[in-house]
Amino acid sequence: MRNAIQEQIEQHGLNAGLFPQIDRMTKFCDFVAFDFCFEKPAAGQVEVFTRYANAETKVVRYRIEGSEIILDPWPLQIASYSGYLVGYQLAGYPERLDGLVIPFRIRPA
Repeated sequence: MRNAIQEQIEQHGLNAGLFPQIDRMTKFCDFVAFDFCFEKPAAGQVEVFTRYANAETKVVRYRIEGSEIILDPWPLQIASYSGYLVGYQLAGYPERLDGLVIPFRIRPA
């Protein structure tokens, strides 16, 4: 993938220094999303960059309790975030797609 990424950087004049920051944030979101989908308590942590185009990092921990995702320290600029996800019943999946609407809330510890 390194060669493919380098080709894209050169072709589009992108800032290669931002890719590690984007990768860390994507990793954090992927970990939370993956753990959330199992609908059971979970916890983890990921080291992320503290600011755009800044090399300083910090560890952000997350806990999943029911429909809540709890972050510590709170890395966002909003008080909390709520929304809905679309999921499917495990029984019969993937042959039968019985859709569910699942509420969630992201909040500080």
